[in-house]
Amino acid sequence: MTGQVKEDILCRWGEFGVYEKGGELFFNSIIIRTEEYLEEDKEFMFYDVNNKKQTLTIPKHALCFTYCQVPIVYHNQSNANGIEIVLSNGEQKKIDQYHLDADDAANLFSRNGKISQIHIYFSQNQFQTIQRTLLLMTGVFSLYDLPPLCQKIQLQQIS
Repeated sequence: MTGQVKEDILCRWGEFGVYEKGGELFFNSIIIRTEEYLEEDKEFMFYDVNNKKQTLTIPKHALCFTYCQVPIVYHNQSNANGIEIVLSNGEQKKIDQYHLDADDAANLFSRNGKISQIHIYFSQNQFQTIQRTLLLMTGVFSLYDLPPLCQKIQLQQIS
């Protein structure tokens, strides 16, 4: 990959609010535009950690991207909150926070196949609260709410 492609990928992960800190992986949907969420169900094709082509149905009001070849699905306008990790053995692990602990993050980073999907649920109220933190008049986001990677990018653009 060229430097520009890598930069684009890192910036996109920043837009998705994905960042690592202290071995844990955090998710923050603060700057995802509402129009990025699907208006109807759609099939998402990806290659898993074993390089097998897979298809996943992404529901309305959700979006999907891969991280370390594992699909991560953001659901907004959901009745649930937190994270659901789908393990390769079919078990589901629910987390009431918006980050993976060091063990789960290590499984994801190592691409060992233990994690097959990650679903992250944001309620409509959370989504509206997040939207209110944006400074729409100026088009500048509150730096307090941005992940560290985006803070750095935003500060460089301001300077």
